[in-house]
Amino acid sequence: MVKHILALLAKTFAIAAGIGAAVSLAGQLIGWQKAVQYANGLYIAGIALIGLGLLTISGGVAQRGNFSIRYAESASQRTLMERNQRWWSDTMQGYSMLITFCLIGGFLILAGVLVEYFVK
Repeated sequence: MVKHILALLAKTFAIAAGIGAAVSLAGQLIGWQKAVQYANGLYIAGIALIGLGLLTISGGVAQRGNFSIRYAESASQRTLMERNQRWWSDTMQGYSMLITFCLIGGFLILAGVLVEYFVK
C-alpha cells in the first residue's frame, strides 16, 4: 500500500514538474519578468487541473445516474452482485482521477507559493 502511494506521489510530482516547466517556458516566451507572474501562472495551472478533476467526477455521476443506462444494465445477463461491482469500479476510477488531478494541481500551487516566497 505504501509503495502504491509513493509511486502515485512520484508520478504526479513528475507530471506537475513537466507542467510547471511548460508554464515557465510559456512565461519566458510571453515575457514574464517577475516571480509573481510565474507564481500566478502556476496557480492558474493548478486550479485548472483541480477543476478538471472535479469535472471527471461530475461526468461519472451523470453517467451512473442516467436512467436509461441503469435500465439497460438491469436488462443484461449480469447478476446484481456483478452490476454492483461494475458500478463500484466505475466510481473508484472516477475518484482516482480526481485524486490524481488534485495532487498534480496541489503540487503546482505549492510550487507557485514557493516561487512567490523565495524568488524575489
